[in-house]
Amino acid sequence: QLGNIERLPGSATEISKAAVLAKYFPGMKASNLKEADYLEANDRAVAKLDFDSAVILCTEAIKLAPSDPSAFFKRGRARLDSSTSDSAQTLADLEKAIALNYRDSKAYELLALVYDSRSQKEKAIASICKAIDINPANTGLYKLKAALHVAYGDKENARKDYDAWVRIAPAHPLPHLLRGQ
Repeated sequence: QLGNIERLPGSATEISKAAVLAKYFPGMKASNLKEADYLEANDRAVAKLDFDSAVILCTEAIKLAPSDPSAFFKRGRARLDSSTSDSAQTLADLEKAIALNYRDSKAYELLALVYDSRSQKEKAIASICKAIDINPANTGLYKLKAALHVAYGDKENARKDYDAWVRIAPAHPLPHLLRGQ
């Protein structure tokens, strides 16, 4: 049996847990599913841009393995694009993943976006700096950091970020163009 029907509140396109399980696990009993099954189904849901289902699937994975940082990260990532997006819940999931030692720069990159959406400049910049510390070769992180500085009117630090991007990818035209602007 699939158990109680749970709905995501506040969505015009509310989706039930039962419907998600029927879609991603046709003919299977929920009691037979493991955390890995839910996380694999989450990946399929995200690939289909079915973010509301991905949130439900990750929630089920978290119930089975509440100390798995990847489940919290994946749910936070899915929440960013779900129709029921809630920055407080997204923030809580990403912070929980990090507290559980999720060591991927993407968690900090997404944190920076959430903090920026909440007008928390210092936390957004600190998060993107942490992402760069973890993955200093990722040019997209410098682009995001520079964009945050530009958005906050800090052209001097934006230029430094573009300079760092140029040092990493000197043949790429975009950092030169953006720095020139």
